[in-house]
Amino acid sequence: MVLGDVSSDPMGCSTKPLALPPMPEISTERRRSFELFVNVVVTSWKSTLKKIHVFE
Repeated sequence: MVLGDVSSDPMGCSTKPLALPPMPEISTERRRSFELFVNVVVTSWKSTLKKIHVFE
């Protein structure tokens, strides 16, 4: 699965990476909660990978 501008590239072979635009309209509180959410997801993902590695 390729992330990119699909509308201009119907074949889906876009090599341009999907860049997130700057979001100044998001308040600092929401951004902080979003970063916390991402941190929790990454931490649980890493622990899940460790459990899978142990069971192998």
